[in-house]
Amino acid sequence: MLWKKWQLQCWIVVAKITINVIFLPLICAGAEDTDSLVVMTTNGSVRGFIRNHTSGKSVRVFYGIPYAQPPVGNLRFRRPVPNISWSGILNATVRPNSCVQALDCIYGNFNGSMMWNANTNMSEDCLKLNIWTPHPDPNNVAVLVWIYGGGFYSGTSTLDVYDATTLVARENVIVVSMNYRVASLGFLSFGNDMVPGNAGLYDQHLALSWIKENICAFGGDENRITIFGESAGAVSVGYHLLSPLSRGLFTRAILQSGYLTAPWGFQNNATARKSAKALAEALNCSTELDNSTLECLLGKDAKLIIENEVWGSGVVEFPFVPVQDGLLIPNSTQNMSVMGTFNNETTVLLGSNANEGSYFLEYFLELPATADPVNITEQNFTAVLKALNPVKGEPPMEDILKMYVNVTPSSTEEWLSVLDAIVGDYHFTCPVVQLAELLTQAEASVYQYFFSHRSSSNPWPKWMGVIHGEEIGFEFGEPFNASLKYDEVDKNLSATIMKYWANFSKSG
Repeated sequence: MLWKKWQLQCWIVVAKITINVIFLPLICAGAEDTDSLVVMTTNGSVRGFIRNHTSGKSVRVFYGIPYAQPPVGNLRFRRPVPNISWSGILNATVRPNSCVQALDCIYGNFNGSMMWNANTNMSEDCLKLNIWTPHPDPNNVAVLVWIYGGGFYSGTSTLDVYDATTLVARENVIVVSMNYRVASLGFLSFGNDMVPGNAGLYDQHLALSWIKENICAFGGDENRITIFGESAGAVSVGYHLLSPLSRGLFTRAILQSGYLTAPWGFQNNATARKSAKALAEALNCSTELDNSTLECLLGKDAKLIIENEVWGSGVVEFPFVPVQDGLLIPNSTQNMSVMGTFNNETTVLLGSNANEGSYFLEYFLELPATADPVNITEQNFTAVLKALNPVKGEPPMEDILKMYVNVTPSSTEEWLSVLDAIVGDYHFTCPVVQLAELLTQAEASVYQYFFSHRSSSNPWPKWMGVIHGEEIGFEFGEPFNASLKYDEVDKNLSATIMKYWANFSKSG
């Protein structure tokens, strides 16, 4: 299984970040210095920089604003603690550390996979956020807050594909992104109060609280905040959408290829404890999940912890994901009723891509990164179906096959097409459709899209089609990057999608 190999093959150096502080007098809260690059937050002043855009407009950028205390030492695995204030002006011109995670080196330097790897030094001191605003003088503009995906085991706000310069310059919105802890450092759960789990979700919640409190100082409208995310980011958006703890922190939500009812987006406490025990055993710690276990884990190097996570055998299965904690996630996903907890004044946009399953088939079947076509057999088909959801056991294969085809597939192309549809529907598309139906029943304003365009620069084999995550570059304006090989069709579609997302954030 290739997923597990990620943790053994390559690492970016784990490093500590140094906060550069220039000691100057504070300015009053909520106000902007005469220097438009200095903004006063509730914690202190920050200095950003200007980035000029090819459109002739310019954007203010603030990198690495801390919203929480570094989750190190005894704060590891804990819910985040709000950041303390600083004196002087914090230098917000350098991209922040990424949270500690495994890297994908399965396909070497192949850009299709490498583009998702953390691109800054990794450290537990990573709870920072980034802000892009129009320049000069934004005034009460709509805000989009990005929550990255990555299966809850990886991801960072600093990826090139998440750069919001083009989106902000073209659409006159503010974009914010935050780092949150991933893998066991963010989602380890003992199933008790000692390590209740969901630290990464609480990171997101604290960041949203900070944004709600401070965004007006950057020219944003605190009453027009839209949270949006893809894959695990969309599942996260779903939890905030239904959690009573997150109510009031945003007004609109966009969910791209994910919702909390996805089989991989939630673990019951028994499964979470099993994952925790496996990790503890691999690290030679007590498996009692008591104070001695915690003390042992706190004494281990962060990189070593990630390296020793024990992965399952599913096509789309991750060892550390959200759990029921009684507060942010008060119930199991089966009992988190939209009708009972959803604020129907929140407008929702959601959707999925044409070929959600192909990316995961590529890894599960260990297919060559650039081979097209590939050889798929009935035995491969059976193996994938058995691994569709190992927790629930082997599915009724004949019944599933009948839902997708009238006759047994006889060629590689047919097997791939059916497998892609089954994996994509089960893990991504169906949960999104289910949410749309629930929101409609709740009389909410809901819009649904279906993304079916394969970009001209997609490096993956053509058989994979419009893959999981394909739309992300379009919403951030990546086709307008002259150094990348996008065609005019891509640029036009990107302009349209940016307009849709921005207009949704402005007026629903």
